[in-house]
Amino acid sequence: MKKKQRPGAKIEVTKDGPYLVSGGLPLAEKWIVTNAEGESLEYRDGKEYPPQAQYALCRCGHSGNT
Repeated sequence: MKKKQRPGAKIEVTKDGPYLVSGGLPLAEKWIVTNAEGESLEYRDGKEYPPQAQYALCRCGHSGNT
């Protein structure tokens, strides 16, 4: 898989807080489709969010916030 270079793109992991993503990166959801046994089958595209200069992404797993 070829990676695109994005000048100024940055992901900062804050202590006990969110990931801070900056540099105008696109943000979209991807869902993992599983079978009845819970095995991964494929990825499905989800919601795409409007571009922003910076995002704060929750990483605790206890909220529905992105």
